[in-house]
Amino acid sequence: MEKETMELITLSISSGGILFSAIAAYAALKSAKVSSDQFNNQTERQKVLENPKVIPLTETINFPFYGIHFDWVKNRISSTNYHLDSSEFKVNLLNVGKNFALDVNIAFELVGGIDSFNYHYHNKITDYQIFLLVENFEEVALANLDDFYVNVMNVPNYADGREFDPLRVHTLQHFEPIIQAGDSISIYIPRYFIVLSNVYAVTKNSEKPLNKPKLLMSINYKNENFEISKEQYIVEFEDDSNIQGFNRNIVGNLIFKKNKLYP
Repeated sequence: MEKETMELITLSISSGGILFSAIAAYAALKSAKVSSDQFNNQTERQKVLENPKVIPLTETINFPFYGIHFDWVKNRISSTNYHLDSSEFKVNLLNVGKNFALDVNIAFELVGGIDSFNYHYHNKITDYQIFLLVENFEEVALANLDDFYVNVMNVPNYADGREFDPLRVHTLQHFEPIIQAGDSISIYIPRYFIVLSNVYAVTKNSEKPLNKPKLLMSINYKNENFEISKEQYIVEFEDDSNIQGFNRNIVGNLIFKKNKLYP
């Protein structure tokens, strides 16, 4: 009986030792996996920190407002540049990463494209009437074209004369060969966005405001290993203007929001 008891005790001790060894081995394996994951995460974070990162900066808008056709600049000469695709207003992009960005491509396009417009828009405000007419609207809408013209016209209510502006709405692109870490560049935004934002500013409190125009800004660039990074932002004018009487400044901020629909 004593012999059987001793054998049982010996077996229990042996089994306990095996179980303890198994638990210890599992704990060591789990610890090694955690250490490996931590190392991989740290390596990935370090890689992200060392990569270039090009971001747009919020711009403050505070310019004399001479009319819906005028650019966001300090003087009136811009109204003569009807046939330019870009405005004279620049936005700044900064490389906040720790390495240079190569082959930087920036593109602006109108959010919604042709669907942003009705065939004809007309609004009568205090000083003048505003007309927007899309050329060949049905053809453009049916083919879903991304390059079309919007004719913008304002007619004074109490004076002779009118201003007519054929706006070309299409994707405007900019290429920069390299942006060093900590450096910034300045690029022009589309002129149609300036004019449409001006129309929005003067009609926003009317019975028939123009929909707020928005741009889709795409930024593509490479790191030193030629790996490609892609970012997208929604650009819009946060308008604080109250354009009436002698209060003739257009005021607000041009802001950039990460496009949540973009991976």
